[in-house]
Amino acid sequence: NSYLDGLGTLDHPIQISSNILIASTAVIDMTSGDFIIDNDARVSNYGSITIAENLVGNNPNSTFTNEANSSLKVGEDLFDGDGILDASSTDNTVYYIGTVAQTIKSPLSSYFNLITEESGTKSLAGNLDINGDLTISNPSVLDVVSGNNYSINLAGDWINLGGTFNEQQGVVIFDGTSDQNITGIETFYDFTLNNSSALYLNSNAVVSNTLTMNGGNIYSQGNTLTLGTGAATPGSLSHSSGTVIGQFEQWISSSGLYLFPIGTATDYRPANITFASQVDGSVISEFISGDPGSTGLPLDDGGTSVSDRFTEGYWSLTAANGFSSAGYDVRLTATNFTSYTIAPDTRIIKRTSGDPSGWGLDGTHAAASSPDVYRNGLLGGISTSGSHFGLGYVSPVPSVSLSESGSPIAENGGVSTITATLSLSLIHISEPTRPKR
Repeated sequence: NSYLDGLGTLDHPIQISSNILIASTAVIDMTSGDFIIDNDARVSNYGSITIAENLVGNNPNSTFTNEANSSLKVGEDLFDGDGILDASSTDNTVYYIGTVAQTIKSPLSSYFNLITEESGTKSLAGNLDINGDLTISNPSVLDVVSGNNYSINLAGDWINLGGTFNEQQGVVIFDGTSDQNITGIETFYDFTLNNSSALYLNSNAVVSNTLTMNGGNIYSQGNTLTLGTGAATPGSLSHSSGTVIGQFEQWISSSGLYLFPIGTATDYRPANITFASQVDGSVISEFISGDPGSTGLPLDDGGTSVSDRFTEGYWSLTAANGFSSAGYDVRLTATNFTSYTIAPDTRIIKRTSGDPSGWGLDGTHAAASSPDVYRNGLLGGISTSGSHFGLGYVSPVPSVSLSESGSPIAENGGVSTITATLSLSLIHISEPTRPKR
């Protein structure tokens, strides 16, 4: 193999007619002219090379391999036609830096890191598999191409530094094996989380069509994950595993059951809300850990005393974008609520955020079945300042038992005198024994 090394700028074409290795210490900047690989020749790049114009292959076997830790920057076409790009090696990076439209070359197997820069639109030529990070820099545009709607599988981080992602009707699949991040405000069409680790939002993220949760947890970190973009495009949720820790917003445009897959890092504590009727809008949900306080307790629920609250946390629902509902049912899944035992008479209690009167009751109780607790026919709506839903503990009702108080102290018609004593457990009451004559 021939060997290329050094630092410098070239302002003319390069034609490679035999196999060549570019050293890891090489930094080559081609300011004009094409980089041409002749028939069956192979370039193995361990360094850094910038090609302002085209990377050209003269036949289908012309190959450019970005080896580990290398970088390749191309300003115009990257094998637009013949040629093989192998960009799968660990920590290598391919940059599309054109101010003109560019096509993202489908590599031999996958990209590791892929970066788009400068003003030209970068359009996919096929489905992409990226095993490292995807970066969309300002002012570049990454387009999955209308009609084709190519997919992107991403194992690393999604980084939008002020660029534009034209999601069209494509799917982005986060399929890494370690934690992944989304940085920069972003809208996806179809979004799938298949990573069993975690996904962290460093900015707000929107899924306009289908959100599929098949993996680990999503941490919003003070941001909001929103499903749907409006009443006409409310989106849909497919959930088999994973929890949103933080704010999850969902557009509501019809009556029926809606799942809010919220909870904590260790416990899935979803809210299932069935709306009987509604004015279209969105609902922002969040599970908030910690003691919700006892202001407003005890409460009388049709003769049943709700004396205390469970202290593990509460569910927050906030109406947004004009949403309202005149009637709905609630099912809360209180996984690992242990401050009291969840019993059939465990209540759902409700309050409005900021209301000094604290906890109250709305709707009708339905028997709980641990870890699920139910309340039906709520008519008080969901507040734009936030409605909180907690669990209320129902104290056992004291029972009365009768016991004989020693020897008879008087007789009247042969019946001994007895006294009543209070017991907090249910004791069978037997008739007093008649003394023998």
